[in-house]
Amino acid sequence: MQEKNTIKLEVKSKYLNEILQLIKQRPGMYLGKSSITRLRSFLDGYIGARRDLGLPETEEEIEFHKFQEWIQ
Repeated sequence: MQEKNTIKLEVKSKYLNEILQLIKQRPGMYLGKSSITRLRSFLDGYIGARRDLGLPETEEEIEFHKFQEWIQ
């Protein structure tokens, strides 16, 4: 019989604010250079990856959907 290895991820609701703080401290490391377009692309990828993993949106992520309207 073959053993099945499983990986358990701890899902926190604070990831978005944590990653934004890290980007604020070192934007070049995460974005290449400081740019609102690059930030938006990075965060779209982050949210898309969470969606692909089947993780539910957090309240922070739902609130973040209003970001584009706020910028404009």
